[in-house]
Amino acid sequence: MNRAVNIAVEDRLSEAVLRLLLSRAKGKPIVSKSYPLSKGWQKDVGPNGYGYIKKSLPAFNAASAVTPFVILVDADNRPCPPETIKSWLEDEVQNPNLVIRIAIREVEAWLLADRSGIADFLAVPESCIPLDPSRIKDPKRYLSRLAARSRRREIREDLARAPGTRSKTGPFFSQSLQHFTKDLWDISVARLHSADLNRAILALDKI
Repeated sequence: MNRAVNIAVEDRLSEAVLRLLLSRAKGKPIVSKSYPLSKGWQKDVGPNGYGYIKKSLPAFNAASAVTPFVILVDADNRPCPPETIKSWLEDEVQNPNLVIRIAIREVEAWLLADRSGIADFLAVPESCIPLDPSRIKDPKRYLSRLAARSRRREIREDLARAPGTRSKTGPFFSQSLQHFTKDLWDISVARLHSADLNRAILALDKI
């Protein structure tokens, strides 16, 4: 019987990424619940999804004694992952069943690590995709700017930031990348170009 786990993520794209990684993990753990729960998602998460996880991490740590928890958050510009985790746990001892993975700098960098796949999806030259996406300061904005150069109008309209708007991405940025994640993302290639993605995969294989 496959092990049941709960997950906590910042947004829908992170959820799609984590669910796919779990489905490919050696033990193929089954997701029982995803936090924040669907009801009131936007209310709970707001513009800064990591805030919900930061506030809830001690509770997730305690609950993981019953059901394992897997947490996925973006590093953004916060301190190194071990320091971040220690701070969020408020110096409590981390339960072995609490698995925390931090994408450097954002989960979008993991998608960029499949260079040929994301280039084909965006209809841009593969040479535009860095060999080491973890060095990109703002992967979300970088993807949006790549989309603006796409040969396909629907990619430009869905993912690229429209001139004069405050958003850094297009109106269907997340939905489009969720589709890429579920149907086109080659994890076996991406892990070769992203050290933190590879570490996350190895950690999930142990669940």
